[in-house]
Order: sequence, then structure tokens, then C-alpha cells
Amino acid sequence: MIARLFTGEHGRAVTLGAIGIGLLLLVQFVVLPLARSVSDSEKRLRSAHKALVRAERLAGEYVQLRSVALPDDDIGAGSEGTLFARMEAAGRRLKLDSMVESMRPENRTLPDGSRLQQVRVRLGGLGMRELLDYLYECETSVGGRVDSLSLRRNRDKLLDVDMVIARPEGS
Repeated sequence: MIARLFTGEHGRAVTLGAIGIGLLLLVQFVVLPLARSVSDSEKRLRSAHKALVRAERLAGEYVQLRSVALPDDDIGAGSEGTLFARMEAAGRRLKLDSMVESMRPENRTLPDGSRLQQVRVRLGGLGMRELLDYLYECETSVGGRVDSLSLRRNRDKLLDVDMVIARPEGS
């Protein structure tokens, strides 16, 4: 019965109609979704590129700020207190109190017998500018060095930060 549809007096019209419907289905369910996928990928790529350019610009700014920081011998000269207390004070100066989720001091003895003060800090909901200001403050007025730094972007497009700031005891 189906064979008669394609071979009868209207066979050519039925064949062309079936091919047309097949092409419409191909366009609807293959070509259009692929085109949308490519378009979405291009948008995500542009967005990622903008974020990369911004991060590179901020990294350059951080390096520039770090280069004008006080030399190691002058950092924290004449100031008292533990690394923990100095970092806490720096956070207060920058009004980051509400963003500090935890701050945990640790003291370690190195193999050569010297002691190292460390503070593990977790900050939540930080903007990039606030992070750079805090890192700059930690390295200049506090006298610490960033030992490790982990950044995650949260749902609000802000940064959640885990870091370890360290300095030799007595400096």
C-alpha cells in the first residue's frame, strides 16, 4: 500500500512532500538547536574573555601596588602585636569585619628552629577591589606574606577567599 503511494499518479508529489517534511524536521531538530548552541557558546566565550581581561588588569594593578610596598626590612618596623592582631586591625581599618568568616592563628617551628606565625583567613562576599586592598594591607602594614590563596566566585558574583598569611616570628 505504501509502495503504491510513491508510484501512483501522485507519486512524485508524495515523494517531494515526504522529502520536504524530512528536511523541515532536520532543520527543526538538528540545525536550529546546533545554531543556538553555537550562539550560546560564543556568548559564554565573550563573557569569559571579558573576565580574563579584567583579572589580568587587576593582577597588573596588584603587582604595581606590591612593587611600591615598603621593603622587607621596613615592614612593620616599630609596631607591636601578633600577626593575628595586626591582621584583625587591618580588617577593621578596611571595614571588612562582616566579611571575615574565620581567622585562625597558627605557630609553626621550622626545621632550622625558627618560628613562623601563620593566620588562616576565610572571607566571604568580597569584591576584587576589597581583596586587593586587604592583600596590600597584609603585606605592607601587617608585615605578612601570602603563603596560599584560593578564590571562588559565589552566587552573587563576589569572591569567597581562603588564604594563609605568614611571617617569621619576631619581625
